[in-house]
Amino acid sequence: MAFAERITAHKTLLNMHYWRGFSFPIGDYMTDKVQAKQDLEFCSAELSKYQNLSRSGLTRAEMLAIDGIMRRLKERIRNLRNVLL
Repeated sequence: MAFAERITAHKTLLNMHYWRGFSFPIGDYMTDKVQAKQDLEFCSAELSKYQNLSRSGLTRAEMLAIDGIMRRLKERIRNLRNVLL
C-alpha cells in the first residue's frame, strides 16, 4: 500500500459519516436525527425525479439501471422512516 493510500484510508475513518449511527453522550443523537430527516427529504426528492422520468427511448439496460436506483432509494427511505419513528 502506497503512502498516499494510507493517508486517504486514515482520513476516511475520521469522516463523520463513518460514525453516524453511533450514540455518543455529547448530544450527537439530535444531529443524527436532523441528518436523517435531511437524508429522507433528499431521497424522496430523488425518487420523485426518477419516477417522473420519461422512459421512452431508453434501452433495456438503462431502464434496469433506473429500476435498481429506484429500488435502493425506496429501501433507504423505508430505513430512514424506521429510524425516525
